Amino acid sequence: AVQVFTVDTQFPIVTNITPVSGISIRNKRQSFHADVSDNTGLKEARLSLDSGVWIIYPLLGKTGVVNYTPTVDMSNGMHYYYLLVYDLAGNVTLRTTRFTVDTIPPGVTNIIPVSGTSTTSKRQNFHADVSDTALKEARLRLDSGAWIIYRLLGKAGVVNYTPAIDMSIGIHYYYLLVYDLAGNGTLRITNFVVY
Repeated sequence: AVQVFTVDTQFPIVTNITPVSGISIRNKRQSFHADVSDNTGLKEARLSLDSGVWIIYPLLGKTGVVNYTPTVDMSNGMHYYYLLVYDLAGNVTLRTTRFTVDTIPPGVTNIIPVSGTSTTSKRQNFHADVSDTALKEARLRLDSGAWIIYRLLGKAGVVNYTPAIDMSIGIHYYYLLVYDLAGNGTLRITNFVVY
């Protein structure tokens, strides 16, 4: 009798992984999703969050989906999902996705002018130091003027601005919005009087 067999050396394919590796998010229960497929047939997938217990997903056929949502909040900081996908021939694909949970809004310090102060300068400058684990941008507005956008990278930045034209005598407001990559925002309003 002649036996026919197929040699399968192709690894399972993993696509549409969420969260995307490298992102910052505010969701402390960030779910995981992946589409998996194989040319001859899938056996199972195994998923682990931060080197925890492996969750086993039996798979049938050539395509499948792996979904998971934690039942406990994750702490702020770096986290990893590890996914192993096995096909019927024993080929294994490993995918790792790294993401940061960040629920803390950016810090804003050293604001000039100090709110409630007076000045004779009709071009009162603005200054603020900003910080976060991953800054994205700051937006600054004087009174009801247009927002000025500052692109920020890294963990610390500075927002400086001096008006191009004289301000009128009276009360004025600087509005500062600072955002991090996870979408957390901080609003600071400072008022001052030009006399």
